[in-house]
Amino acid sequence: MKYIYMLLILITLISAQNNSGRWEAIYDAGGQSLYIDVEDLSKFTGEDVYVWSRQKYSIPIVIETIEEKIHYALTYYLINKRLQRYSMLEVIYYDKEFNVLKSFSYNRNSKNEGYQYNYPIIKGSDVELILKKCMEYIPNDKK
Repeated sequence: MKYIYMLLILITLISAQNNSGRWEAIYDAGGQSLYIDVEDLSKFTGEDVYVWSRQKYSIPIVIETIEEKIHYALTYYLINKRLQRYSMLEVIYYDKEFNVLKSFSYNRNSKNEGYQYNYPIIKGSDVELILKKCMEYIPNDKK
């Protein structure tokens, strides 16, 4: 009986971790999915957007520095609407049971836009789709 209670508590904790925020689908097909947390997007009225994405891989990925196969990734993006550039501020990799395998933090404190926003937004990329979905929740500055 003691083990059943422990299992129920563990399941509750895992479910709470997976469902915090308000996740909206970018795509979800063929075992692969990409969601973003839209809960606080309405607060971003300037050029920068900070957003978490959650990706599930249909075929687990492998990274040299991580021993186990990666089934999920959470990525925290900084996207600049004007420049159409972005940076990844944090990435957390998970196994099949949603246990953290490894996390990386890339926070920078720089005024140099070329350094602060590392990558251009490529047409048709996941980041372009993420920004388009974000814009559905961000107030329009042009009135």
